[in-house]
Amino acid sequence: MTYRAAGPTGSVAPTMCENPYMKFRTGLITGLIIGFLLGARAGRERYDQIVAAYNKIRSNDVVRKTTDLAEKSTRKTRAGAGNTLVSTADTIRQRAAR
Repeated sequence: MTYRAAGPTGSVAPTMCENPYMKFRTGLITGLIIGFLLGARAGRERYDQIVAAYNKIRSNDVVRKTTDLAEKSTRKTRAGAGNTLVSTADTIRQRAAR
């Protein structure tokens, strides 16, 4: 390990490149930048693959029937929850206005 010359306080500290924490941070930042750049380059192609797979699944008749059934069976529950949220928000608004 190399040391810098003693400073005004007389302390001798290792140089930044010798500090293991700085090496870790530098490596981490470098890895993140490289990963981001490589991901951005392949990102649009991968996004298109995911969208195509999603559309293929959604167009399946079994999946469509199942989602329709789930939507119909939860319609009343969702409407009730929405009404409860609206009435609760109105009550909070009225109390806050007092």
